[in-house]
Amino acid sequence: DTHFRPRKPFDKLGTATNTTSINGFIQLIKNDDTSTTLAQSGNTVYEWNGTTTFTSRGTVSSSSRLRGTTWTLGGYSVITDTAKATVVTKWDGTSFTTLTTGLGADLYAKYGVVHLNRVWLFNVTSGTNTPHLFVASAFENPQSYDTTNRAQASGFSTGNEAFYMTIPDLKPINGVEVFYGNLIISTEGGSLWKLTGTDSMDFALVPYYPGSAAIGTETMKSIGDDVVYMKRDGVIESLRSTDTAGDVKTDDLSRFIRNTVRDLTSCITVYDQTRQKVYFFAGSNNLLVLFKEMLTSGLSPWSVYRTDHSSA
Repeated sequence: DTHFRPRKPFDKLGTATNTTSINGFIQLIKNDDTSTTLAQSGNTVYEWNGTTTFTSRGTVSSSSRLRGTTWTLGGYSVITDTAKATVVTKWDGTSFTTLTTGLGADLYAKYGVVHLNRVWLFNVTSGTNTPHLFVASAFENPQSYDTTNRAQASGFSTGNEAFYMTIPDLKPINGVEVFYGNLIISTEGGSLWKLTGTDSMDFALVPYYPGSAAIGTETMKSIGDDVVYMKRDGVIESLRSTDTAGDVKTDDLSRFIRNTVRDLTSCITVYDQTRQKVYFFAGSNNLLVLFKEMLTSGLSPWSVYRTDHSSA
């Protein structure tokens, strides 16, 4: 820590009933400030009370890695799967069900984002695997999608219609974040693209950073005033630096720990808003920690956390 405080230990809060690997959490916080938490453990989705009680709410593929985005207006979470092994689902605080989509085939998606009063689903499969394609729900209706009409279709009349779009470089989508109000989409080893427009009649994609070359499935993450992601050779980049000054050395936040990251090919990036730290979970017992408050100090903002705990 950058301050002198006794370091708190960590402790086991509970063990899922089926004692298998926990692959995902979904937390739903409603407008009335009530909250519920789901934990996917193997093929079972449990509602977890935060201590020791796990109540089964449904089953999924054991290879799934569930992630949720909250549709506040309807009071439910739309749940995607970065492994695309389970269809897009819905959790309303009581029931875990398949999301109604209005499509003729099951819908699978790796990523979900709420933006401009729609739910956007990326790297989708609906009958055919189309990792370069994403769909946007109808305006204020996350249960209505369309995979036949592209954005700017001539038949659109209100701008509120559901639609689909494809990434111009046709590479698999591997990350999506909102950066200062702009929807930024990453492609695997490719580019960053920015969404322009306001409705189904004028939405378009324009190049944002052609040389991003991002890798991994969950390396891209908004960290408040910036977006970070991993590219080839384990380089961890700052989107804000690129946006401000172009492709310069200071984009590379990991330049202080080049030997540590050079063999990394993926990680799960997690932002802790309270402590202003960014955690990069990069395999067994390999946790890199970026201290945001150190970024302007000229000193290395990095720590590496290790543990002797059996879970690594």
